[in-house]
Amino acid sequence: MKKNFIITLFIAGLVIISASCGSSKKISTSTEKPKKIEGTFTMSVDESQIIKLNANPTTGFVWVLTTSIDRTVLEMSKEYKASNDSGSMIGSGGTETFTFKALKKGKTYVTLEYKKKGEEPTKIKSYEFNIK
Repeated sequence: MKKNFIITLFIAGLVIISASCGSSKKISTSTEKPKKIEGTFTMSVDESQIIKLNANPTTGFVWVLTTSIDRTVLEMSKEYKASNDSGSMIGSGGTETFTFKALKKGKTYVTLEYKKKGEEPTKIKSYEFNIK
């Protein structure tokens, strides 16, 4: 029990450190259309859209938002959950869940990169949000 608690704290620390580390890479604005769109979502104000992505922060890989979202149009929250069968073991994966809530009418783009701090991304996913 104590071992699982320590491992959970370790994972939480990795996620917090990874999320707070800056990048020297230019962050694009949410109005610049990405080259490839994974999905397009048409939403009403106050509606939410959930995107779930496989992740493995115990190995240093996390999904990082690389666009500057207009937070007056779209609100984002993020949560990580280790997979049930692996618990919190180092090297085991899980799911990062991004929840986007439409705040007012507009159009914006979101790009997420899967990478380790200081490294190039191994995956890039971009989404278009149209709020009506």
